[in-house]
Amino acid sequence: MSIVNLLKNDIWSEADIINAGRAAIYSQISFDRQQELQTIMLGHIAGMRTATMEELAEIAQVQAVTEAQASANAAARADMALLNDVLAYEAALERLTCAPITEPATIMEGEIEVPNPWIAHDAQERADAQAVIDASTQETLDLYALRHPAPPEEVTE
Repeated sequence: MSIVNLLKNDIWSEADIINAGRAAIYSQISFDRQQELQTIMLGHIAGMRTATMEELAEIAQVQAVTEAQASANAAARADMALLNDVLAYEAALERLTCAPITEPATIMEGEIEVPNPWIAHDAQERADAQAVIDASTQETLDLYALRHPAPPEEVTE
């Protein structure tokens, strides 16, 4: 489970995910302390100073927290992709509930009678919606079912 709530329609951008990840890291190790540790590590690598065991342990902690957050961000990206798929599936279902446009079959363009372009446009939108539905993965269908549970059946005696 990531920061993305799959039961809501909240869209997280890449910047939102990154910013949430940074905030999570900064809640554990301040930005200023991370900068200090980076300077210490660079000095240690360059042989300009020797980092203490406590500093090395703190640097390892920053690395562990950062790696854990990178995994959490990857999970959020995957959840956001799945949520986008479900939202597209829901929109496609909604589109197909609309009655097809069939009338008027022709319209006048000036003094010429031509086929109604909205009929073709509607047919294309419906085909696109059906294609989204047909291409849906089982994971998308499972999340859709979770977001739209069947009403409980009434018990009759």
